[in-house]
Amino acid sequence: MIDGNEKQACLIGNIVTLKRLREDFFEEYHAMFSPLVRERLGIPPTSELQQTIDFLKACMCDPQHLMFFCIFDNQTHKLIGSIVVRSADHPNGQLGSWVNENFWGGGRYQEALSLLLTYYFESTDEHIIFAFVAVDNVRSIKAHQKMGFMIDQTTQQSHCYGPDKNSYKIIFTRELLGG
Repeated sequence: MIDGNEKQACLIGNIVTLKRLREDFFEEYHAMFSPLVRERLGIPPTSELQQTIDFLKACMCDPQHLMFFCIFDNQTHKLIGSIVVRSADHPNGQLGSWVNENFWGGGRYQEALSLLLTYYFESTDEHIIFAFVAVDNVRSIKAHQKMGFMIDQTTQQSHCYGPDKNSYKIIFTRELLGG
């Protein structure tokens, strides 16, 4: 568990900065939901700002959301996505993330993931973290493998992608940090 005193407000990298979710980020967060991001996250095209605000407020109060960071590009200072650690029993997996496709490439997600994993393992006694990745999201699968995540090749249904989507469970262990 993360002690309240250990809740770091931001994690600064060379390319991106992770900032803890705050209410003044809500509109910018919603604005980054492109049609592709909405499709990948299972967000209806008709979803409006108030629905995003309600969701984010609920996340801020939910004890299952242990770490919720927004990803900011250091060059443009724009919010470009988010990366979240939830409790191990969360139906959508422990790790959740997205980045607007206009900011894919250039190592942004890799650095965000590295910052988060380092902070997570330094702040907890946990030894693994896992996520679900849609089987058809090859780019995400490759990004996680590049970071050292191991893929459980058995597909399974996960709540995060809808009833007709299969996903892989991907696993990262403390021992993989820095290696």
